[in-house]
Amino acid sequence: MSRITCWLKSLALVALILMAIGVHVTRKHLRKLPDTMAKIPSKRYSVPVTENLTPAEPSTNRLEASLDSDLAALIEAGNALPNFFLKRRGQDKAAYRNISISFVHYPKSGGTTIKDCLIKMASKAGKPDPVLVFAKNVANTKEQMLNGELEKAKIFMGTNGFTLCEYLHPKRCAYFTMLRDPYDRMVSHYYFCKDGGQSNAPCQQSIEKFALLVRSIFLHQMASGVNKCEQDSRLKWSCASKRRSLDKIVNYNSTKEEMVLNYLERKLVDTFAVVGLLEEYETSLALLQEALGLPFYDECITEFSNSKINNTDQRALERIASKKKLLENEDVRKALDADIRLYRKAKELFEKQKERSRRYWKN
Repeated sequence: MSRITCWLKSLALVALILMAIGVHVTRKHLRKLPDTMAKIPSKRYSVPVTENLTPAEPSTNRLEASLDSDLAALIEAGNALPNFFLKRRGQDKAAYRNISISFVHYPKSGGTTIKDCLIKMASKAGKPDPVLVFAKNVANTKEQMLNGELEKAKIFMGTNGFTLCEYLHPKRCAYFTMLRDPYDRMVSHYYFCKDGGQSNAPCQQSIEKFALLVRSIFLHQMASGVNKCEQDSRLKWSCASKRRSLDKIVNYNSTKEEMVLNYLERKLVDTFAVVGLLEEYETSLALLQEALGLPFYDECITEFSNSKINNTDQRALERIASKKKLLENEDVRKALDADIRLYRKAKELFEKQKERSRRYWKN
């Protein structure tokens, strides 16, 4: 019996020893396990983690990578002076005096009055007449600028006034504009056309269909200014008259168009020396006069040009009803979304400009 007992005890001891060795080996293997797993390719985890991250904010580099490089450079507006009230920083006020200026005319937003005012100011100051820039002559204007034929010109204005500052490099230049609620602007545009005013879109149709043809004008004014310009063997510049629309530049890709819009929203403060609003016309003139040192308020306050509006009570009621139709139409809202967003941003900038303006608080 004693031999059997001793034998059983020996077996138990051996078992305990083997168990101890097994635990040690297992622990040692577990410590190495992560390194081993790291070397094993797994289809489940092969998707890069970055695909789940929120996309970075658009930048010039992103624009250049995703869009036409010429468009990216132009909407960067690197030669334009930033907002006088909000981004001037260490620059002296003198940097905004006696420089070239370009008025970006957003139609039916008080722009004709501003253009008439600019002509009057230039005449009184003995300066060359302002250069009117529109779709049919913008390529020729850029050729003249590049070839040094407009050296004396100081004032540019028109619906195609944006991007011109880039053709004046290295001379600095300032953009300014007057904006308006896009729905009100569309109603004004529609009835201006019906009263015989010029319009690219036909107005012998409902205002909703008219709005769907016109769409967001300001977005396309800022992002469709690419005219291909090249030098010939004599170093003379020539610019192609045909420009590509934003739709074609982004190849009808809504994601890329959204990228451009987001970028332009942020760039308004860097691109425009002053942003005015028709709804606060007098204050806008005062801000322009303070920033650019030209008598906008003194010369323009008593004028209001291009008033072909039939201001009868019946027409006023028609306008109210027309705006209501636009506001209730989801397709129209989408068509005007870009200008609505840019206008909302412009209103924020306008309030900040007023806060910084000395003239505004004095009055």
